[in-house]
Amino acid sequence: MTYKGSLDAAVFLVFLSKLIEAATRKILLIADRLQAHKTPEVIAWVEAHKDKIEGLCPSFIRCTAVRNEAALKQQRLTAI
Repeated sequence: MTYKGSLDAAVFLVFLSKLIEAATRKILLIADRLQAHKTPEVIAWVEAHKDKIEGLCPSFIRCTAVRNEAALKQQRLTAI
């Protein structure tokens, strides 16, 4: 996929969607530390599609902790 302009979370999510559409098996995605790769929207999307994609990048080494933190925040918001 090519794009013009800067890569933000919205463009990255389009890329991820196209990637899993074309895949015949689970994807292990390795990405860099770009902020767009670790936004709450991207983390939530990857979590929602964890049966089709798993993400790793230097900042995702703590991805499990980030996902758990996001889940805890969501639980707190739901509880309010």
